[in-house]
Amino acid sequence: MVSKKSVEETPENFGGIIEDIQETSKDIDEIQEDVDEIQEDVEEIQSDVEEIKKSQKSLFNRMSSRLVPDKFAWDDLAQQIVGAIILFFHNSLTLQD
Repeated sequence: MVSKKSVEETPENFGGIIEDIQETSKDIDEIQEDVDEIQEDVEEIQSDVEEIKKSQKSLFNRMSSRLVPDKFAWDDLAQQIVGAIILFFHNSLTLQD
């Protein structure tokens, strides 16, 4: 059975519930603002990553053109032969019977 006291306390209980709902609503608004800020940060990071990718590709293209000669010249062949001779004689001098 409902007592007079519980009926009198009902508005106070509703007041507390309303305050809790208002606080929760404020918390939700703050969380939404945080989510929006994070989304903006993510978009900035994505654009930075895209810029880095572009500069990296450009750098690799420039490096590959410098590292790989356009054609294989006689100087390159002579350098390879001299290198092979040096390695061969070094190994042949250090071998023990």
